[in-house]
Amino acid sequence: MSLKVCIPQMLERGEVTPEQAAQMEELYDSLEREYARQMGAAAAAAKASEETLTRLEAEALTRKRQALLQISAQQQALENIKSFDGPVGTAALAMIDQDSRAQYSNVEGRRKAVVGRAHAMMEGVLAKHRRTLIGRVRDPAGLTDIVRELFGADTGNLAAKELADAWRQTAEMLRTRFNAAGGAIGKLEGWGMPQSHDSFKVRRAGFQSWYDFILPRLDPERMIDDITGRPFTAEGLREALTHVYETIRTEGWADRAPGTVGGKKLANKRADERFLVFKDADSWLSYQESFGSATPFDSMMGHISGMSRDIAMMEILGPSPKATVRWLQDVIQKDAALGAGDNIDAASSSVRQLQAMFDTVSGAAQTPVSQKMARRFSGIRSVLTSAMLGSAAISATTDTAFQAVTRRFNGLPVAGAITGYLKLLRPTMTADQKVAIRLGLIAEEASKMAASQNRYIGESVGPELASRLADGILRASGLSAWTQAGRWAFGMEFLGHIADQSGKNMDALDPAFRRALQRYGISPEDWDVIRTTEQYKHGGASFLRPEDVADQRLGDRLLEMVLTETDFAVPSATVRARSVMNVERPGTWMGEIARSALLFKSFGVSMLLTHGRRTMEQQGFSRLQYAAGLAITTTLMGALALQLKEIAKGRDPRPMNDQKFWGAALLQGGGFGIFGDFITSTENRFGGGLSGTMAGPVVGAVGDAITLTAGNAWETYQGKDMRLGRDMVKFAKRYTPGGSLWYARLAFERTMLDQMQAMVDPEYYEAFSRVEKYARETGQEYWWRPGEVGPDRAPDMETALEEMPD
Repeated sequence: MSLKVCIPQMLERGEVTPEQAAQMEELYDSLEREYARQMGAAAAAAKASEETLTRLEAEALTRKRQALLQISAQQQALENIKSFDGPVGTAALAMIDQDSRAQYSNVEGRRKAVVGRAHAMMEGVLAKHRRTLIGRVRDPAGLTDIVRELFGADTGNLAAKELADAWRQTAEMLRTRFNAAGGAIGKLEGWGMPQSHDSFKVRRAGFQSWYDFILPRLDPERMIDDITGRPFTAEGLREALTHVYETIRTEGWADRAPGTVGGKKLANKRADERFLVFKDADSWLSYQESFGSATPFDSMMGHISGMSRDIAMMEILGPSPKATVRWLQDVIQKDAALGAGDNIDAASSSVRQLQAMFDTVSGAAQTPVSQKMARRFSGIRSVLTSAMLGSAAISATTDTAFQAVTRRFNGLPVAGAITGYLKLLRPTMTADQKVAIRLGLIAEEASKMAASQNRYIGESVGPELASRLADGILRASGLSAWTQAGRWAFGMEFLGHIADQSGKNMDALDPAFRRALQRYGISPEDWDVIRTTEQYKHGGASFLRPEDVADQRLGDRLLEMVLTETDFAVPSATVRARSVMNVERPGTWMGEIARSALLFKSFGVSMLLTHGRRTMEQQGFSRLQYAAGLAITTTLMGALALQLKEIAKGRDPRPMNDQKFWGAALLQGGGFGIFGDFITSTENRFGGGLSGTMAGPVVGAVGDAITLTAGNAWETYQGKDMRLGRDMVKFAKRYTPGGSLWYARLAFERTMLDQMQAMVDPEYYEAFSRVEKYARETGQEYWWRPGEVGPDRAPDMETALEEMPD
């Protein structure tokens, strides 16, 4: 008797659910059709019945394992909540992002640790093919050889062969770790590379053109039908590719019903990405060129990023992270309803914040509702970034203050901070930089485009040309190199300090360093395991590399500690900050207006949510001590940044015996320098007022464009003097990409823009005189006067010590 005859009876007896019965029948029918081509009807029915039961048993075991892992994750979450010294809602948030009171791991910290491990394995690829100043990947020919090696070709390029092996090992490490967390990705020999798809290109081509292009480039014999477990038939392959096309075209919505949470559990998703198997490197490369959205290097880095995120979510929240988040929200609300912790309003706030942080870390918050709208607004913001943040590298000098505070707080030496910067601040990949990557310290600038853009504006998406423009300007300004050097310098100092202290037991450690270990849940027993790890040697220095720690859990926690503290030493847009600023999803009017209003403010918000929160978490005198140290060091470095900016604008330094100057320095050091402009002026550094600053630069740019066009046309219509020439020069000064580069801005303004204004503005002399008069009122003179093609003298540094004029 065939299994199909038994299915209705099993359903009637309640042995299977209707969904299971439908699944069994679908699988049986597919297998029976396949075997009927090879044998008689009775034999095909028997073979299909046997294999159906075998397959369903294997799937049931997988589901059982995932269920057990899910239960284990929720039990661990309950233990985390019990160990947390604070409200249940806050304890739950600490599972997504760092909280100093939480001694357990969080998703964001684990994600960084996995990325760091993967980058350490890929150091050779990152060193050879990192991005250039304009955002292009280096040595594209060598990169193509790597792809050919991955698809089984022998290029004769020994370096490409070694780097291809490094990728295989990295991808395999990620696959096995994903599976250990509950995933089910099978090993596919000769897999090659992950694909990326440009939904716009696929949609524009239409199904038949896309199908005709991809079909001859695939290897159908190695593409396995999920239902039969065998290679596809011609009919089955067309049906499967139709589904793939619809999934790409609709960006996943083909598999989702409106109003549903959507999709498979995370543990079952990643195998889908290996469905398309290309027959050789040329096939893969031609598809990427025609329908892809990334270079081979970007595909590798994107795969590392995506897998690391998913591994982190599954290891912390279980095979179905969404289900765990919903469960945690119920736990929070139940606790409030029972009156055991938060009140109802506080619990509701925590529930919303937990969802916002999870959507941020999972990427859901960055998934556009309207891709066209999101790309347009993001492109505008990228262009504004390229025009306005050319001098951000000067503001970033305040990082040294955050470095000093964070080093002191963790018991690390403070004296070597500047030396570390200088050693790692090199345009070429040095031995020290390679060691930093091998230690597990993430190579943000080498691995992805717009990393520094993400630091200051909280996003790195949008049209490639605009993103490349913004990224190129920030790289040219030195901000990218400075940021990466600071992060590596801090991480290397931390890992070196751990190695230096490994000869001591925990009780003998410096109290500040011991407290750092304890904050991250590292017990005396854990420390004894860590300090017995063989040390990594380089240039006479010793480091304790987390990858070498025998216990992977401890190695991860150690790297989480270093990378999390790095975010304090070099403040960046954290998950908490991004979740606060992600008011609505991109591609909606509310979402884009909010992102535009908050442009350039994410750095300051992140500082408040890192050092501000850390200050409030201290007790008694320690809070005052931390706050005072933070305020003093950042204000001093903010003062330096202000003076450097004055010199870059062609003015002598500002007199420093003035309360307004130190107020502006305080805001500059804390990441809100744009608001410090209003202490001495009615305009910010970009020329806008306070209301325009609050509304954001996008609104300001739109207003300036309207003034330039409609405003001047209206004045002409009314018979007033037209100021078109002056407004055009002012517009160019504010919005020319690269025009704000700190080392080129002054020459650009004096030799080009000022001369243009002199030609088109009849009142140019009065305008220049007003600018100089205002400078004198603040105790300054111009060392390179407006309108002059060359400087009169060098900056007078002594003005910084003079008194303000009455």
